[in-house]
Amino acid sequence: MWALLFLVLAVYFLDRFALSPRSFDGLEYQHYVTKYLVEPDEEFYLVSSIKNNSLLFIPYLKINIQGADTSSLYMLPRRSAVRNIPISLPKRGRYQFPRAEIVRGDFLGMRENFKKFDTNCEVIVYPKAIENERIIKEFADYIGDIIVRRFIMEDPVLTAGFAEYTGREPMKAISWKQSARAGRMMVKTYDYSAELNVSVVLDCNGTADEVENSLSIARTICQMLERKRVRYDFYSNMVTVGSMIKWDYVPEGLGSAHLNFILEGMGRAGHYAKESSGQLLARARGGREMILISPNGGLNGGLK
Repeated sequence: MWALLFLVLAVYFLDRFALSPRSFDGLEYQHYVTKYLVEPDEEFYLVSSIKNNSLLFIPYLKINIQGADTSSLYMLPRRSAVRNIPISLPKRGRYQFPRAEIVRGDFLGMRENFKKFDTNCEVIVYPKAIENERIIKEFADYIGDIIVRRFIMEDPVLTAGFAEYTGREPMKAISWKQSARAGRMMVKTYDYSAELNVSVVLDCNGTADEVENSLSIARTICQMLERKRVRYDFYSNMVTVGSMIKWDYVPEGLGSAHLNFILEGMGRAGHYAKESSGQLLARARGGREMILISPNGGLNGGLK
C-alpha cells in the first residue's frame, strides 16, 4: 500500500516538474551547419545536439528546427544525443535556421511544455555558373581580347626610356626636360603593362529573373578571370542581406579567398539595386578595362 502511494506521489511530482518552466534547466541545445557557403544542390549537414545534464529521465522530447526538421526522442540522465541532418538547397540565396523549439511532455503524454532556443545559423548558396557552351565561348573570346590588348597597348604610366622625335609621335609624348638636355626633340617610350587587371561591374537594375541571370554571368566571368590569372576588382549596386559587410566595392585581388568573398556577396544579394546604373558606372570608371554585366546592356544585355 505504502509503495503504491509512494509511486503515485513520485509520478505526480515528476509530472508537475515536467510541465514547469524549470524543467528545461538541465537541458543544453545547439545546432550548426558543417558548411555555410555552398553550391546549389550541394549537400551539407545541420548538426543538432542536445544534452540532459539532470539526474532525471525524460520520457518524451520533440525538437522542431525552424526551416529544417522535426524529431522525437527520450533521454536518460546525463546523456547527449546528436543528429546529422542532410540538407541540400537548389536555389541561390540566404537560408536561415534561426531557432529550435524543444517540446517536453508529461509522463502520460497528454500535456506538453516548450522552450525556444535561438541560434545564429545561416547558409549562403552561391549563384549557378553559366552552363551554355556558346555563351561561355563568347565570354572566353571577350576575355581573350582583353588579354591580347595587354601586349599591343602601351601603358603611359610606365616609361621605358626616350627616343628622338620623328614627327609621328603625339605632342604629349614629348619630354621637354630631356629635349633640353639633348639639344633636340626627345619623346618618351612606354613599356607594356606589368600586370593585367580589370574591373568587373555588376548592375542589378532589372527584374528578378534578369538579376539572377546577371549574377550567374558575373560568377562565370570571375571564374574565367581566375583561370586566366587576371587580377580584378569588383563593383556592384546589389543590396545584400544578413551582414554588416558591404559588397559595393571589393578591391583588386586574385585567388580562392577573393573569389569566394565576392560569391558570398552574390549569394546574399536581393533582386533590387541601391543605386542607378549611371551612378554605378560613375563609381567604377577608373581608367582600366571594364567588364559590365547589366540587364540594360553590357554582357547580360548582349547575350540574353
